[in-house]
Amino acid sequence: MTYQHICCYPLINDVDPDKVDTLVQSILSNGWQGPPILVYGDTLLTGSHRLAALHKIANNPDTCGAGVLWEDIAEDVTDIVNAAIMRKAEE
Repeated sequence: MTYQHICCYPLINDVDPDKVDTLVQSILSNGWQGPPILVYGDTLLTGSHRLAALHKIANNPDTCGAGVLWEDIAEDVTDIVNAAIMRKAEE
């Protein structure tokens, strides 16, 4: 999933603006590093700071063309979570 797929998802926790700014600089300098943001349906499970950093990149006219906005940076784990819930319910 790309930023465009998850850009409207609400953040799941408050974010530290300094951490977001650090992530913006890291993403712009080094591209996407580390694991994907995990989503369940239309809900974030991880990645509030990383999504907030992507919002800053997308909303800045100088960086809105950054390639990372079109890269796969998120993974939908709905099927995995639902399967785990079903296994647990069968116990």
